[in-house]
Amino acid sequence: MQREEWTEGIRCRELASGEERRPSKTAWNRRDDRPPTEGRGHFHSELASNREFFLRLPGELRFPTGQITVLLGRNGSGKSTLIRTLAGLLPYTGEIWVGGQPLRALAARERACRIAWLPQETTAPQMQVETLVRHGRFSRQRPVGLGLSGTSAEKDTAAVEAALAQTGLGPLRHRMVSELSGGERRLAFLAMVIAQDADFLLLDEPEAALDMEHRLHIARILRTLADAGKGILVSSHDLAASFSMADRLILLDEGELAASGTPEELLADQSALIRTMGAGLKPVSDLAAIYPYLLIH
Repeated sequence: MQREEWTEGIRCRELASGEERRPSKTAWNRRDDRPPTEGRGHFHSELASNREFFLRLPGELRFPTGQITVLLGRNGSGKSTLIRTLAGLLPYTGEIWVGGQPLRALAARERACRIAWLPQETTAPQMQVETLVRHGRFSRQRPVGLGLSGTSAEKDTAAVEAALAQTGLGPLRHRMVSELSGGERRLAFLAMVIAQDADFLLLDEPEAALDMEHRLHIARILRTLADAGKGILVSSHDLAASFSMADRLILLDEGELAASGTPEELLADQSALIRTMGAGLKPVSDLAAIYPYLLIH
């Protein structure tokens, strides 16, 4: 039977991944001496088969464009590991396809044009907000001689301006990133990722430790991006917020898939949700509620 072709978003099959000690140089399946973290985790199959990976996802998972997919799980369940693996930052076995192409076949710049990654923890660089956001355009440049060439300056400027406007950071463009509040700083890095204009955004707990105003603002931004055709993958352990924003949810438990489906499907059978998260959800009809769900035992 011919395998179905699926060329949108990200697809992974029989995936296993995790962070372990760095392998010896002789184990690298590369033509040069760069470590795997600078490439895409190319390892000899015999090495990969002997690794004890933390994250193991048998079968196939799809992360479509035009939707928000939320990774749910307790701390240490494998959410960040999966996101970093899909971003090409961790070694893995199995298959990962991005827009119909193997992740391993994508050069670093090409991968950055397809996938944008925002880690959970970021440092505050000594630069203005606008300069940080402009960093998102580096993947669109190409080395030519001693300089860079690629997208036009007008297109780069338009992308930066659009990202600043979408995040509401226009008035803060000349502020130093280190002077921003936690929520403003998170928005600044999100604006950088938006300016990158990748097909898929991988965001590791973008709302963590933020006040409610900034959490809701980020959720609205992500919905706007998804409606515009971007694929969004967000990790979280906030049940009510996740069910409110997600088109699909993936529930991880100790590195394994516990459940997946639409919010309606997971609400219909909450056994996996309660087992892995320690709580369930009850829909509420109060129009004044920020999230239309009540946490229950």
